[in-house]
Amino acid sequence: MAKFGDVVQEFYVERFRANMAARADRLRGVTEPGQARAYIEDARRRVRQSFQLPEHSGEPAARMTGRLQGNGFTVEKLLYESRPGYWVSANYYLPEKVAGKLPAVLFVCGHSAAGKAGDTYQMAAQALALCGFAVLIPDPVGQGERGQFRNIPEAEALCRNCTHEHNMYGKQLLLTGEFFGTWRAFDAVRALDWLLARPEVDSTRVGVTGNSGGGTLTTYVNALDDRITMAAPCCYITRWWRHVENELPVDAEQTPPGLAAAGGEMADMLFAAAPRPLLICGQRNDFFDPRGTLECYDELRRVYRILGRENEVECFIGPVGHGLSTHLRERVVAFFCRHAGLELREISSVAPFPEKELWCTPAGNVCDLPENRRIQCFVRERAAELIRTRETLPAPELARKLRSCLKLGEVAIPNYRVLRSRPAGNEVRFSRFLLETEPGMRVTLSYVDRGEWFHLPERETGKIPLYLPHQSSFDELADGSRPGFALDYRGVGESMPEGCDQGKRDFFGPYQFDYHFASLGLLLDEPYLGGRVRDIMAACLLLNPEGERRIALTARGVGVVPGVLAALLSDRVAELQLLDRPESLAEVVQAESTPFPQSNMFPGMLAVTDLPDLYRALREKGVRLSGD
Repeated sequence: MAKFGDVVQEFYVERFRANMAARADRLRGVTEPGQARAYIEDARRRVRQSFQLPEHSGEPAARMTGRLQGNGFTVEKLLYESRPGYWVSANYYLPEKVAGKLPAVLFVCGHSAAGKAGDTYQMAAQALALCGFAVLIPDPVGQGERGQFRNIPEAEALCRNCTHEHNMYGKQLLLTGEFFGTWRAFDAVRALDWLLARPEVDSTRVGVTGNSGGGTLTTYVNALDDRITMAAPCCYITRWWRHVENELPVDAEQTPPGLAAAGGEMADMLFAAAPRPLLICGQRNDFFDPRGTLECYDELRRVYRILGRENEVECFIGPVGHGLSTHLRERVVAFFCRHAGLELREISSVAPFPEKELWCTPAGNVCDLPENRRIQCFVRERAAELIRTRETLPAPELARKLRSCLKLGEVAIPNYRVLRSRPAGNEVRFSRFLLETEPGMRVTLSYVDRGEWFHLPERETGKIPLYLPHQSSFDELADGSRPGFALDYRGVGESMPEGCDQGKRDFFGPYQFDYHFASLGLLLDEPYLGGRVRDIMAACLLLNPEGERRIALTARGVGVVPGVLAALLSDRVAELQLLDRPESLAEVVQAESTPFPQSNMFPGMLAVTDLPDLYRALREKGVRLSGD
């Protein structure tokens, strides 16, 4: 049972509150146009540093595969190449009668399994086309005709829907140093490349819009591409700190690496394109907290006002729950018509096509095309290149590099509280001590034996056993078979959260608390794994302050990776026993899907090391290794 189940959650709440307070101070200092423009330029720089888009130029390779006739519009079926061999399916809506240059809208989909064929997305695209826009609506990866795990049974259990697919790609890309959001954004940028090459499109009137995951992508593309002239993100914009306070895990593409560490917040991705015409939409009953939506709007409106452009930004909160409701769709269409100089038409009815009629491929999936390459192909190739070129470093040099990657800084002997002991049956007791391993973070160290201790038991000679659990020291050691110390490092055992669940509790689930905290670490550029290593190293210092190498670590399951890293970085560990250990991190990218947790990796980890390399360095250091 978790005794301190809110500690990790509140640790991150305070971090994001502090970030918001510092950022609010900066914004209060913006009072005149030159300062406003400087803030916008700084926001643009910070956002673009988080997205390393590939080099590209010109129109992507593409082909039309069919055409549908609607009532007053046509739909062309398109395949275009985002990266070499990486094909995207899309539908291109045009008014039936084209006279002169048309304003255009890139419509990016939210997390609908049907992708571009989702009914609400079709209706929005049709309404825009009937008002006189050219509209391109591509399938996101993992959705519509771009499911990456088609006919791969071993992936079904872990990738039950499109967002689960996204989070699987996210952690595999993370090991190679890439951000899944960049892949999503680049698909949209290449869609713009194709769209703006159309002779009928007016490149001076180009909008982007989308809902939920599409609202995310709208925000990204608006910040990253200067060709956009107007944007309408829906059901996405709020505060990151609202997400943290509300225990809301987000998708793999929604954590731009290091952007919070650079002092940024979600609204800064909109500031990056200011004072471009902007409509922010939300819903009253949305899990993307509408309080945060209005807070972002107030910030933007103030800066737009300083620049004399207050009328260019607006906000609308619909009356229902998350989704592109009729209320939002009508506001978005009206916004684009106004800024494109088109007359808003009253659309009496629109009728979505059956999904199969919109297919751009014969069987409804680009992965069936012989020339197509799945995202996993790129990940594996990148991983193989990193492994091939990775330098084998001596143990001291590898340790220094890992300290930097894990953002460890100084680790000190922690202050601790003496807690009440817990009986575990068979006369076994857990004498408990609460360690503050860094400001705001507390983890539980237990001494497991048949006595009751109100001070840390000391051993004058011999090894000091320290157990690192897979999930919970109490559950795993309650039989008394491993007397000695046990550490519930952050996020397990007594600090395992009692909230942050998405449906059924599952530590390894794609939207559970462990993933949530690892994602927050990415935003802060402070790997969650580094925090766990810090907890272990601090406990080793406390138990063995004299500086001798006496700690005998035993790490199980989830505890293996932080345990191995702590053993290498600490000068207190003499022995390391590994139970239920993974063979390598390379297996994570080789597998179609894996439960291996994102919390046990840092960005670009395969460029630095892998478990076999760490075992070699430990032996070089003189640490005695054993395992199952």
